[in-house]
Amino acid sequence: MLLCDGCDDSYHTFCLMPPLSEIPKGDWRCPKCVAQEVSKPMEAFGFEQAQREYTLQQFGEMADQFKSEYFNMPVNMVPENLVEKEFWRIVSSIDEDVTVEYGADLHTVEHGSGFPTKSKQYKHPIDQIKVLFNE
Repeated sequence: MLLCDGCDDSYHTFCLMPPLSEIPKGDWRCPKCVAQEVSKPMEAFGFEQAQREYTLQQFGEMADQFKSEYFNMPVNMVPENLVEKEFWRIVSSIDEDVTVEYGADLHTVEHGSGFPTKSKQYKHPIDQIKVLFNE
């Protein structure tokens, strides 16, 4: 017998579809609880959105300024292997907290996909013109 960790209903392992040959390890949810969970509205996925919005150029300038100040040398002089070495040092450090301003993910509920389609409403007028002319 299995007890659902969601609703406490009981089930025979051999009555489930498909039948279970053994008791699962950890939490187990019955088919009704699983169906309820997957029918819930999607939650937001993604990183916390920055308070400031950047153009691509502004983000690049901000990143270059940070890199220059962090490594205490002109941005074009910072070797790639030094950046990677510092990245892995920070990742492996359990005592050091680092906050980053990340610029790659989009908030899925607020923005949807970062890949436009012809049916998508565009926010920037030039994007609408490009779609009209199949550019």
